[in-house]
Amino acid sequence: MEWLISAGLLVAVAAWVAGVCHRLQVLRTEVRGAWADWLADTRRRNESVEALAESVSVRLPSGEMLPRTLRRLVTDSERSLRGGEELLWAAEEETTTTEGELRRAACLAAHRVEETDSLREDKRLCALCEQLLHTLERQEQSARRFNLAAESYHAALQEPPVQLLASSLGFLQVAVLPLMQNAREP
Repeated sequence: MEWLISAGLLVAVAAWVAGVCHRLQVLRTEVRGAWADWLADTRRRNESVEALAESVSVRLPSGEMLPRTLRRLVTDSERSLRGGEELLWAAEEETTTTEGELRRAACLAAHRVEETDSLREDKRLCALCEQLLHTLERQEQSARRFNLAAESYHAALQEPPVQLLASSLGFLQVAVLPLMQNAREP
């Protein structure tokens, strides 16, 4: 009879552990999917910034710093994104700093085009600005989705009985992405 009770307890504990692992795995998969979307949108944003920098550099005086700044920030962003999914678990401050600088610079560049008569007359340049603002908004939406998934995952990791099990099974905290207020405002 004692072995039956022991076996029942063992089955109950095993079922609980399996349920916790499954729940954490589902949440981690959601985080990874949201991260992949954010990475793709960030790379699209970098392509839009590069195209805008190229077009603006032709129209601005040769000593203008804006195109060079944009290109440098895109290069820094691409370099920081090379870690792929490993960045997700590392929460590197350099990545979030570069992303914030690039978004601010891209917004300023787009607004400068909109405010400068000679630049605003160039239809291709205006189209690139609109495309850039659209990719910035899309990237921001991806960041929000990622942060929501990360918060759900973090909340599950913080539950007292899960804390003991999660770390021993390799479920780690993830970074949260910084958000902009509005891509259409400088």
